[in-house]
Amino acid sequence: MRMKPAMTLADAKTMMAAAEAEAARNKWGVVIAILNDGGRIVAVHRMDGARPGNDQIAIARRPRRR
Repeated sequence: MRMKPAMTLADAKTMMAAAEAEAARNKWGVVIAILNDGGRIVAVHRMDGARPGNDQIAIARRPRRR
């Protein structure tokens, strides 16, 4: 049986912290969404100053590249 690694909540929190730090450095008010390889939401964070609609954009499922 083959098993592939899965993203954990701890992984998502680490990525979220890095993304939030980068956004703060650049003074971006954004919504950060962390999705797993299946496009499922693992974590979402809305920063102060994020524009209306940014949350829908952040969690929109992206088509897979072929």
